[in-house]
This record gives sequence, C-alpha cells and structure tokens, in this order.
Amino acid sequence: MTAGSVLAPPTGRAYGGRGATTPARPVEGEVLKLYVDSTSLSLLRQVADFVACADREDVFKVATWLRLPLTAEQMGGRNAHFVPQTAAVSGDFVDVVGRLVQARRFERIEIHANQHHAGKSVVPLLRELCLLVPDARERISLDLYDDGNIGLLEREVLKRQRDPERQVAAAANDLRRAVLARQPLLWGIAQSYAWQHLFPTRYHLLRRDILLRDEPGRRLHAYLEPYAADMSFDGLPDLSPQQVEHYLGLFGLDGEQVAGLAELAADDSALLFTATGAWDDEFDARLAASQIEAIAALRADGTIPAGTRLAFKGHPANLANHAAIAAALGDDVVHVPARAPLELFAVLGLLPRRYGGVVSSAQFTIPADRLQFLLTDRTAVSGGPDAPLLDLMLESGLVSPHQVVPVLVPMTLT
Repeated sequence: MTAGSVLAPPTGRAYGGRGATTPARPVEGEVLKLYVDSTSLSLLRQVADFVACADREDVFKVATWLRLPLTAEQMGGRNAHFVPQTAAVSGDFVDVVGRLVQARRFERIEIHANQHHAGKSVVPLLRELCLLVPDARERISLDLYDDGNIGLLEREVLKRQRDPERQVAAAANDLRRAVLARQPLLWGIAQSYAWQHLFPTRYHLLRRDILLRDEPGRRLHAYLEPYAADMSFDGLPDLSPQQVEHYLGLFGLDGEQVAGLAELAADDSALLFTATGAWDDEFDARLAASQIEAIAALRADGTIPAGTRLAFKGHPANLANHAAIAAALGDDVVHVPARAPLELFAVLGLLPRRYGGVVSSAQFTIPADRLQFLLTDRTAVSGGPDAPLLDLMLESGLVSPHQVVPVLVPMTLT
C-alpha cells in the first residue's frame, strides 16, 4: 500500500474534489476513523482501536500522532493513511479528511482525539466535516481522551464552580459558534466538557473516581457519568495475538525487547527511573541538568542504594539528553523505549516492581505501593507550579509525604 492509496477515487463513485456537484453515493456500513493526538497517554487506546480495525476493508483510518510518527508500511492495514504533524492538526490532515469524505459517503465518522487540545484539533475537523456532511449530527461521534494530569486538575477546578452544569451548557454555545458559524473559538475548561451538546461524545477519563472524595466532586462525577468511560490500564482490549504483535510493532517494540523487559520485571530488586523532557532544546538541557543533579543526591543519601539494578524511561519530547541522564544512573542501565507511553509497559507487565522519578501521570496509573520516590521542584511543597498536582496526589493517597523529594531546580520555559 502506498501512502496515498487511501485517497484514490473509489471505483464507480463520483469524485470531483471540493465543490464537486456530483456527491458520492452512500456506502452502507463504511466507517471513517480519525486519530489525532500530540501527547502520549491516550495513544494506548487510540492505537489499540486502530489495530483492532486495521484489516477491515469497510473502515478507513487517518491518523496524526506527534509522538508516534509512522510510515505507510508501519500502518500496515487497508485504507490507512498517516499525516505527520508539528501541531495538533495540520492543513494537510484536514485536506486528506475532506477529500475522503467527498469521495465516499461514510455511514459513520469517528474522531478520536485529545480532549485538552480539542480546540486546536477537533474544531478544525468539524468545521470541514460540517460543510461536507449534511446530517453531521447523526453520523459524527467523538471519543475524547484525557491528556493526563491536566484533565485531573481541570476537573478539580470545574467541580468548584458555582454551577458547573450551567457553565458547560453555556460553553456549548461557544463551540457551536466556532464550529458552525466559524467564529473565533472561546476555549476553556467548560468548553472542553461541552461536546455532548453538539455530537454524541464519550470522554475517556483518567481516575475519575478521585472526584468521589467530596460532595462537589460527586456531583460532577454524576453529571459526567452518561458520557464517561474510565481510561483503564489493566490490560489490552480484545486483540488477537497477531494484532498484539502489530500493536507493539507500531510502538517500536520487538520480541527481543519484550523478553528483556520481562526478565527485568521479574527482578524484585530492580528500579525504574522515569525522566522528563521538553521540546525546546535549551529548556530540555536545563531539565536534564537538574535531573542529573538530583540523581547524584539520591545516590549520595542512599535513596538509590548502591548495586541496584536500574532501568531508565526517558520522555519522548526530546531524546537529545537521554544518554546523559542514563549515564548518571550508572553504566549498566536498561533502556525502556522512550516514545512508547510508560503505561503501555505497565499494561503488559513489563515494568520493574519499583519505580521513582519525576511527577507524571504514572502516579495515577501505577499502584501507589510501587512508588519509591517522587522528584518535585523545590517550590512544589510551598505553592510552586507543581503544588496543585502534588496536593491532589497527597489528598488522594496516591503519594505519601515521605516519598516526596523536592530537589529539582525550579524553572519555567522562557
């Protein structure tokens, strides 16, 4: 399959480009699935959904994943196309989608996207689709996935509003104006939870049970219940062995790597260090230097005991400084592939029993008893940028105060 084969005009159907006067005939049962994400956590479910239908001739797939760039050969299935991105959605991606929708009248169109970034991804797609699909409400549905920690914090903000349901309903009008009237988008937390007022929507939420700890949270939990699904990490969905192999291959994992990680996971003394990074080269270098300094302190005070077998999981944002961070850990460090989400390895049982590192979604997806230490910046315990997330972890019992090591140098992107 060539990269553009999915865009070829279907045999026997009119195709005249945008503005064509002869519409494509309806094709009963054909589905178009669009996958959009610039982060990594929700890739687990998006990629699994793609693999589950990769070989189906009646399902067309178009993906753009910033942290999982793929070739046409890697996509591997029928009617599949990948569009590179440097932001949430490119003009090329919207153009590919528009040409496909004009070529074939899909019975259903599914958009799978990051909820937090939906203003930059879902809105441009819906603007295009609503021009081309007369009965858009009946044929388009949304699957929106938590970005990670941001979603947890945003729900904490939303639940404290005077009337969250009313705010969300009002925010739906902003989405309608942006999508249907192509007006500038007013975007905020309420708008990100208002999509169900426009299209059938399913929110895939990380640890929504945390809302149940207080009355405002319970009310928001009940409001979201009809539209929500748990973003779980207790195993892969129903994939055949061949599909699992395809799934792992898309993340760059082969049998040898899996066997090596499985052997490491069986070692009760092993410890995984999770790092962070940034797309900006200068900022990434400063983050790396701070983590290297922190590792030296952890070794000096015995938090990382001498002789511990160590693994390293870098952040996919920037690979340039991974070698230096790993070298600070020691000479015999096992590298966990950086571009695959950490949760993937947890799902597969390929992580060491113990882990420690920087603040991340891992604290909400990996059992709390496995965390050995949590690196935060030195202001996190006194109102710094990481304080709201750290407070939520402490309140929810996911992290204990004695596990918090505030040693990283506070910094912001300049």
